[in-house]
Amino acid sequence: MSEASTTHQWFSSTAGVSVTSHNGSAIRPRQLGTRMAFVRAYRAGYRWFQVDATPIKDDLVSHHAIFGRTRRLTGRSKDELAHSLPDVPCLYDLLTDPELPRASWNIEMKSRTGLPALLRLLTRLGDEGWDLSRILVSSPMRPSVLEAVVARFPQVAVAAPVIHGGTF
Repeated sequence: MSEASTTHQWFSSTAGVSVTSHNGSAIRPRQLGTRMAFVRAYRAGYRWFQVDATPIKDDLVSHHAIFGRTRRLTGRSKDELAHSLPDVPCLYDLLTDPELPRASWNIEMKSRTGLPALLRLLTRLGDEGWDLSRILVSSPMRPSVLEAVVARFPQVAVAAPVIHGGTF
């Protein structure tokens, strides 16, 4: 079978249908993207999660941002964010949360600014023996993000941007 026709585990790991939770449970919409929202969705039976990865000064956090950045977060560090938005988790903490043991993740990168942090995250997870095939990186408008991920992490699935014929 040629490499081009091989189906990545991410796309073949269900019986044809997967239901994905977008930013966690919608029971309390103001809590979307928080650790508790994802835990609630997991407890409700979800195992597939889409998380908006927003770059901050030294990491990526789970925080919805329409165009990939929330200006009030961009220059802030994890420590600064922990004081003002304590429920907004860093992606590493979210993906390795013991209450989400069999979750698969679609990390949506809307901004190229977060690429270095994403590569550090994937490296750290891989070094710790985490199953990187449980990760899909999508980037609706940034094909260069996907190219950088594929070049270093072939076990991570990627979704082509809409402008390049990708589908959701």
